[in-house]
Amino acid sequence: MAEVGTMAAPHGRMAADLNVAEQFVLWALRTRLEGAATRDRLEQGFRLAHDAVTGSAARATFEPWFEVLATHCWRDLYLHRTPCPCLSGDERAMVDLVASAQAGDEARLHRIAATLVHPRAIGLLLSASRSFAGALCLLGLHLSGREAPPGPGAARLH
Repeated sequence: MAEVGTMAAPHGRMAADLNVAEQFVLWALRTRLEGAATRDRLEQGFRLAHDAVTGSAARATFEPWFEVLATHCWRDLYLHRTPCPCLSGDERAMVDLVASAQAGDEARLHRIAATLVHPRAIGLLLSASRSFAGALCLLGLHLSGREAPPGPGAARLH
């Protein structure tokens, strides 16, 4: 899906600027990208967000969302390693995707999905995003829905 840790955050795009729900999505995304060895930690994180049953159900909706992104992206998506304070444009887009699904903003949801995956997979990503967004609501995690300001297209290594 992605290259890890190669993008520096443009000024004003830092993980600390996200609300708690957005940081949770970012953490889950980065943790899952680290591979199979982190799946227990990911499961535990979802369970700690609420309770074992609701957390496991939310985790079950995260996996298809991640898989659609991982298998149908139309270009390399750039993500940082889990502890990095930076926020790539692609990470922001993925967080905004879920926020749009929670807000019911279908036009924005479709627009963001089209920037991340091949046209044939947009429907899959929309459906997975809605499911994941709903599960996050059951955990009491509500994303802000505010759109990130556009950042520069070029990136630099760090």
